[in-house]
Amino acid sequence: MDYNQIRYVLSVAQTKNFSRSAEQLFITQPALSQQISRLELELGVELFNRTTRFVHLTQAGAAFVDNARAVVVAWDQLEKTTKYYKEIGTVRIIVGLLPTLGRTNLVECISEFTTKYPNVNIDLVTSYSYDLLVKLNNHKIDVGIINILPFPTPNTDGCDIFPLEENPIMVIMNRKHPLADRQRVTLEDIRTQPVVALGNNASVRVCMDYVFKKYHIQPHIVCECDIETLADLVSANMGISFLTARVAKNQCNVCALPLYPPVATYTSVVTKKGINKKPVIVKIKEHILSSFQTDVTP
Repeated sequence: MDYNQIRYVLSVAQTKNFSRSAEQLFITQPALSQQISRLELELGVELFNRTTRFVHLTQAGAAFVDNARAVVVAWDQLEKTTKYYKEIGTVRIIVGLLPTLGRTNLVECISEFTTKYPNVNIDLVTSYSYDLLVKLNNHKIDVGIINILPFPTPNTDGCDIFPLEENPIMVIMNRKHPLADRQRVTLEDIRTQPVVALGNNASVRVCMDYVFKKYHIQPHIVCECDIETLADLVSANMGISFLTARVAKNQCNVCALPLYPPVATYTSVVTKKGINKKPVIVKIKEHILSSFQTDVTP
């Protein structure tokens, strides 16, 4: 069976006449009849009842036509997609990524995407959520994969947000810390604790600053550092700190406990709103949504 044979069957099913279909398809009637007969022989069923005056679909033919129409639609879409990529050649897009997400399946997900679409070149930019939102609004990145905060922020007004998962904030500490044997850690528990904090642009830091202000807590910040240094300082018992659950569970040398009242950010794919997006941006967004959510363990 080939695509032309499927087209031939659909044409005859529509015209109910081999001669008329042959004219429309720009082939001879014997060639058309021969191709359909070959297909029927391959399938082992007759698709048409033929008389000297009429051509009608058999029951098997009607079922074939129903499915064949879907094949033609899919084929047309496939041709449009390949034509698009043939015309535009290599596509370059810039994806903004949180440094902590490099430790998740997301890097593998992006690698799978480039294998599926070899003409797409992806540049990865790592930074904190605030910086990535600024870059997205200034058209310096095409897609951002960031933590959206549980309260309104001005930089998200012009964005489309596609949540991947809720990501609770955990309290991390040295394994021998006095709070380490708790089931959870309250805000009152940490009111007087020394805190190792991420930089001001980190989504977890912005979120916790908001929470501290809401509950009238002045945190005792003894050090500010980047994500790569944070766990080491906490493990050395310099102080407690805060990470999202997805990142905290990958830290081997610290204890991670839920915060109460619970606070969560929302890891999301973010794109600009109200502009004509490149088709490849839509495709990578859909690919990340599918891959990331499939990998999440409840």
